[in-house]
Amino acid sequence: MIRIIGCGNILRRDDGVGVYAVEELNKTTLPVYVELVDAGTSALDMLSFLEGAEKAVIVDGVLPRSNPGTIYRAEIDEAEVCEEAEYFSMHDFSWEQGLAACRNILGNKFPRKVTFFGIEAETVEYGLGLSAPVRESLDKVIALIQMETKDLKLDILTVKDADGRLRRP
Repeated sequence: MIRIIGCGNILRRDDGVGVYAVEELNKTTLPVYVELVDAGTSALDMLSFLEGAEKAVIVDGVLPRSNPGTIYRAEIDEAEVCEEAEYFSMHDFSWEQGLAACRNILGNKFPRKVTFFGIEAETVEYGLGLSAPVRESLDKVIALIQMETKDLKLDILTVKDADGRLRRP
């Protein structure tokens, strides 16, 4: 199973880009082996979201630096996650540290591959909606995710039931 995990706080504009990604992907037809997760801002829940997935795709906002809308992509396989996470606070940790901690706890239930898409924010001020450069980049990330999930060629037909949930035919 591929689990697509959207992170962020929609009340802080571009910080919510991961959650918006999951909302947009939920409007499309995805293969039945793809599961969407709105992770919000709960870093501790990441363990349960990663557990048992063959592959995980994480979408999150990246703090503003100099070029809003820049897409950062990192492919991390199981072997690349460092074995030991140094001490970190939940308020100040890197994705590498967070994934290392998850890998140490989950062991063989950690995904074999994790893809991280970060989109550089223009603003994380309180408010709703994405800035124009982040919205444009989100559309590109969604297209990339859709291509990746179709490239697996698992020959599984996708069917949605009356409630819009995916099911096997």
